[in-house]
Amino acid sequence: MFFKRFRKSPEIPKSELIEQLSIKDKYLVRTKPWDWLTKNEIYIMSKRDGQPAMITMDPWPQEIYLHANGQITVANFYDLMCKRYLDSRTAIPELLARTIIDEITSLLAEQLLECKDEITLLSSDLANPASKSLQN
Repeated sequence: MFFKRFRKSPEIPKSELIEQLSIKDKYLVRTKPWDWLTKNEIYIMSKRDGQPAMITMDPWPQEIYLHANGQITVANFYDLMCKRYLDSRTAIPELLARTIIDEITSLLAEQLLECKDEITLLSSDLANPASKSLQN
């Protein structure tokens, strides 16, 4: 027990892919209202071809979207995900950085995210689930 207290926690590995990324220091900001579909799944309210659409996501893009609160950079998000793996004593996947970059790129292309140079305060309709906004 004594040694557990003073054991050095593992360091978060640096990723060359993240380090070389032009948007690594940009803040992730969601751009569309969202809400919970189930206990574990969200949907995003958007329009496709001028028609209302309900967009659901796979786990990785959803994780990114929920963290895109204007307060975290791409590099911070990578570090946070690495820390989760380390805290759970699970090996960090080799393709973690590539997966994060690909998913962020896809969300940017779909205009569900923006990258900003500075910390951004989200409006309440973007910061909170839509059902919470309706209660206020």
